[in-house]
Amino acid sequence: MSKTIKTMIDPDDAVMLLIDHQSGLFQLVADMDMLTLRNNVSALAKVAHLGKIPTFTTASVPDGPNGPLIPEIHKYNPNAVYIARTGQINAWDNPKWVEAIQKTGRKTLLIAGTLTSVCMAFPTLSALAAGYKVFNVIDASGNWETAQRQRRQASAGCSQPAWRGSPARQRREFNRGARAPKRVPSNNSFLHAPMPTIDPKVCIGHVHLKVADLERALAFYCGVLGFALTQRYGREAAFISAGGYHHHIGLNTWESRGGSAPPPGTTGLYHLAILYPKRAALADALRRLQQAGVPLEGASDHGVSEALYLRDPDNNGVELYWDRPIEKWPHGPDGSLAMFTHPLDLDALLNESH
Repeated sequence: MSKTIKTMIDPDDAVMLLIDHQSGLFQLVADMDMLTLRNNVSALAKVAHLGKIPTFTTASVPDGPNGPLIPEIHKYNPNAVYIARTGQINAWDNPKWVEAIQKTGRKTLLIAGTLTSVCMAFPTLSALAAGYKVFNVIDASGNWETAQRQRRQASAGCSQPAWRGSPARQRREFNRGARAPKRVPSNNSFLHAPMPTIDPKVCIGHVHLKVADLERALAFYCGVLGFALTQRYGREAAFISAGGYHHHIGLNTWESRGGSAPPPGTTGLYHLAILYPKRAALADALRRLQQAGVPLEGASDHGVSEALYLRDPDNNGVELYWDRPIEKWPHGPDGSLAMFTHPLDLDALLNESH
């Protein structure tokens, strides 16, 4: 008779809980690079979807400084169910959250949350007290200091795998059977072909976007951000630029008029990045966004640059940034580039424009 090992995850008894993975809270994380955390959370959401594990998400005050839930979670796990909170810090204090978990009839919880010491720890301790078996996915959770990451939950009897180990704990064997996704044949031989280094003067010349409504797109890129219209093809396409260049951004509705953003699980543009020549110019961009009521998804200091993150009217990711002088870029002891992600002080940035 087969017996499930207590330290393994039974996917037929598991529920995935992704708590407070919000763009604003990510700014507080100091024990992990923000991009790494975001990628790990996205991967975990996809693992749950592929494993057919019921998934619940929640956010704390998403309309405030904590910011919205990162969109990748529901993009890669379209079956995930969002459960709104009514002010509770501990998600477990929300009756609808507990009720949704109870209705699954499952007793193993996989929990990840930002911040580790609050968003993940509080519901973990509550779930353990309620008799659930809990696994904390620690590399899909971040905190303001490393020391607190594992201490409290581990002492309470919680297992703490990383997201890469979670699929292995669920599978328990290499024979995947009906759960195995279909293999997509591909020819990636070019990945291993030796190629000469690209000419150092090569750069990205322009980005061409498919949009649903040309007027709406022009109102954002020209009306809000301030790009100039250089050429237009009726109601179908337009070229815009800064400084008299023929075009930095192309906009067209040839295949997309009235369309919607790409569905979850598809590849394509993550974001386009618009480089400003100096900090004061980026401050002006922030002022324009605030006056137009365009919300930010994030604002970060990367050491080499300072950046604002947002969405355009067609839900394309947009980064607005300026580069620090190259002599001020951070480097590690071995001389390699050492970019990081710290919260950007927006008030200080706005003062740059005065």
